[in-house]
Order: sequence, then C-alpha cells, then structure tokens
Amino acid sequence: MTRQVIVSFLLSTALAGGCGGSGGSTAPRRVVVDPALGAIGPRALDALQAAMAQLLWPDNLASELRIVADTGTKLDGYVNSGDRSVLHLGPQWINAYPDATTTDLHLRVLVAHELGHMLGRDGHLTCDGDANVMAQNCLPVDARYSARDIVFICTATTGGICRR
Repeated sequence: MTRQVIVSFLLSTALAGGCGGSGGSTAPRRVVVDPALGAIGPRALDALQAAMAQLLWPDNLASELRIVADTGTKLDGYVNSGDRSVLHLGPQWINAYPDATTTDLHLRVLVAHELGHMLGRDGHLTCDGDANVMAQNCLPVDARYSARDIVFICTATTGGICRR
C-alpha cells in the first residue's frame, strides 16, 4: 500500500461568502495527495485550489478528495464516474508537457477540467479557439473557466458560483 500525504486547506470566509457561496462552503476539504506523483502532487494541489477558488466551493464536492498517480494509464488524467472524489493523473504524460518546468499551464487546465467531472459534469464543450477548460485538448491561456464552462458545470452541481 502506498503511503499518502494528507493536506487540508480551508477557503477564506470572504471568498466563500462572495458570489453566492453558501455558509457550509467554508468547511475544510481534505485532499490526499499520492506521494507517487512526486513534484506533480503539490503542483496539482495548487491547480485544484485555484480552480476551486473560481467556483467558490460547490456543495456536492466530496469532503475528501484524492489525487493519485496512475502510471498504467494512457491518459494524462481522468475521473472515474463511479468515484468522483478521485483525480487520477498519469505522471509520465504530465512530466512530458512542454511547460512542465515553467508555467504548468497544461497541468492547471487538466486539473480544472477534471474538477468539472468530479463535480458530476459528464461530456465536453467545444474548444472555441482555446476558450473552454471543459473542452478536450483545449488550452485557455489563463487556465481559468470561461463563462460557458461555468454554465456547463453548473448544470451538474449547486452551491458556490452555481448557487441557484
């Protein structure tokens, strides 16, 4: 069994209260990062926090998330619809990204994209000139969700920016 590192983080009350964030959205979310990810683990955690800050902690996100290495996958990352609390990453592919040692744009977009699936959103948008994180093989230059991404994700979740 792989030893795991547990990192807990708490979104600030000011951010959680903005844009329709719910009072329950300030509860800590525990993130378990697989040490087999090596240097990718902390970078993936940073990307997850950035994406969650933009969505303001939707209600149906699991209270414990896991970011695990899958060295046998042919994908750079995926979420299994049977357990949406786990983000699987293929370190062999992520380390091959052209920006892996500089901007980490590919990893940041990948993590934000998979977070949309973790929140229950299946399917993909069209890329539209690299505008949408929730498109496959799309690379928005700021790694942030577009307005279309947020509407798309909000059809599968509530709370945070998706508060109805």
